[in-house]
Amino acid sequence: SQNFSHFPSLAPLESIVADASACFDNAAEPKTLHSKIQRTQTDKGNHSDALTLTWSYFPGDAYALLAAMEPPANYDGIFFDMFSWKSQPEHWSRKALGTITNHLSPKGIFATYSSSTPVRASLLALGLTVGEGPLVAPRMRASLASFCPARIQAPLGKDWHARYMRSQRPVVESEDAETHKLIFEAVCHHQQFQV
Repeated sequence: SQNFSHFPSLAPLESIVADASACFDNAAEPKTLHSKIQRTQTDKGNHSDALTLTWSYFPGDAYALLAAMEPPANYDGIFFDMFSWKSQPEHWSRKALGTITNHLSPKGIFATYSSSTPVRASLLALGLTVGEGPLVAPRMRASLASFCPARIQAPLGKDWHARYMRSQRPVVESEDAETHKLIFEAVCHHQQFQV
């Protein structure tokens, strides 16, 4: 399928994503779907096990639902696939991303297709370590972020930090002046660039 052709390692997920999409299509009530994946590894011997994915669907305002969850969920992975930060900047603001990443487990990974400087800056300002993920378009890599620095294999380095310092658009446009300053200061002094 086109969706998974660039990510061969994710091919086992293709039918599961299709099942989840069909299950949740036009659903008006919360639903949960459990999917099993059989994994086989052949590196230095044969190893086979099953992985269970739990998909949860909650119709409604995502930010209101997440903000009301007590205690916060403890997700191992969150994939954020919102429209462009340029067309809908309110969904990419520090506040919106903070509402979402508040539900990330300590070793969990937040992933998004966006590689924009303002989005990565917002994630850094929330205290996450941010790095590059897989190629999602020519010359564009996804962004991965985690509260656990060891989980990010290709963290943004000093070259990215230097480009950020010269950027004409260092934060998402919907941010107010105070938040703009907070994000800029957080990125300037982030532990990931203090090596």
